Amino acid sequence: MLNVMEKIELKPDLGQVLTPEDVANKMVKWAADFLPKNKYIKILDPAVGPATFLKSVQNSNLKVKGFDCYDVDEDMCRITRRYSTICSFKTDINNKDFLLGGIQHKYDLIILNPPYIRQENLSLDYKNIIRSNLINSQIKSINGRSNLFIYFLYKSLMQLNKNGVVSAIVYDSIIHTQYGQEFLNFARRYFDIVKFENILAPFDGAMIDATVLILKKSDRVKKNSISVISEHKKGYIKLSELMNVKRGTTLPTRQVFLARPEDGEVYKFSLPLIMKPYDRNVLIVEDADSRYYQYGINREVDNFLSKRLEVIGAFDKKISFKGISGDILLNYYIRNKPKHIYNKHTISASDNFYVCKSNEDFPSEVAWLLLNSDLYNDALLNSARNQGNGLKKLQVYEYKNAFIPDWRIISNKNKDLLLKKALLLIEHKASLEEVKNTANRAVQEVF
Repeated sequence: MLNVMEKIELKPDLGQVLTPEDVANKMVKWAADFLPKNKYIKILDPAVGPATFLKSVQNSNLKVKGFDCYDVDEDMCRITRRYSTICSFKTDINNKDFLLGGIQHKYDLIILNPPYIRQENLSLDYKNIIRSNLINSQIKSINGRSNLFIYFLYKSLMQLNKNGVVSAIVYDSIIHTQYGQEFLNFARRYFDIVKFENILAPFDGAMIDATVLILKKSDRVKKNSISVISEHKKGYIKLSELMNVKRGTTLPTRQVFLARPEDGEVYKFSLPLIMKPYDRNVLIVEDADSRYYQYGINREVDNFLSKRLEVIGAFDKKISFKGISGDILLNYYIRNKPKHIYNKHTISASDNFYVCKSNEDFPSEVAWLLLNSDLYNDALLNSARNQGNGLKKLQVYEYKNAFIPDWRIISNKNKDLLLKKALLLIEHKASLEEVKNTANRAVQEVF
């Protein structure tokens, strides 16, 4: 029998994170609600780890005729074999890659915490093999940027019996990424998503939220599939439909292209750049805190910097970049609330920021004011990722796809009133608290 005090050594290169026992028990219980009663079922765990779900099933009221397990880690298989000796049902433990194995069986329940490995850490050959193994008449394509856990989800759905259920816990990137949206759209077309539960930072040592996803095999194909993410309350819209958003200026190397007064000609031809996030008590910026040289302005300076790049081994004959500027800046690492900064003179900003400009003829000053209200902040925080210690991060994709109140419905009269308020705050370089309070009162008046 497994010694409960045995220390489990995780292997980061295998994308292992442990499912807490209480979460595993909930996942089994939730899945049981969608399984036939009083029927013996066949279960699969395709990434078994230290027998976490096996234990939960053993301690549940499910009637089990067999439990199959897969894991590429022999140590995890060894732990699972030791625990399986006390199970009241047959177990089959395979030290194999679930995605590569020619699995013939279908299952009534597949329960998993799949490995989390970013696509850039997967070899091209491996990705090509597992993608080719999955592509069929239903799965037409799989996004090449998918995290490994996405492949486990697709494969699990393909191994279900009629009316079978998948119960999976995955990072909440499934909500905020393109590959996650594509998987969810596929799932909604061929399966019923019967539970979608957010779990706050469940994985020890990984300060990121997770989602428990329970899907049941549908007996019909839904012709008009709708993304889980696109279902949102009336009056909200993706931020990208209201504003143009870009990552700020990325310098080939800051060591060379950031200009200092002692740099002579480099500094003489340099341009202003906002590098630091902001004065934490002010949401308006009027001056640059740095300067940078944009390659191509002066031939002599270009040649000088080219030689400097060669010395540090960073020279690229195609060096070409432009300063990115806009009316509104957001530092995408967020503590407490997002803070949108009004860039009064549209100075170029570094890639520490997302740089924004409102679409069409909507005043950027009004957009800035609204974005600093609690109404908009809370909507944006729903798309942010937990980084631990009270810090959150908004990837550019998540920021663009965040659902916020549609300010285009504001009447021209109210828009003019908001513009006057915003311009007054900007003129007096109002404090963060003043901007927030004015913004909160404003949204109450116009929505």
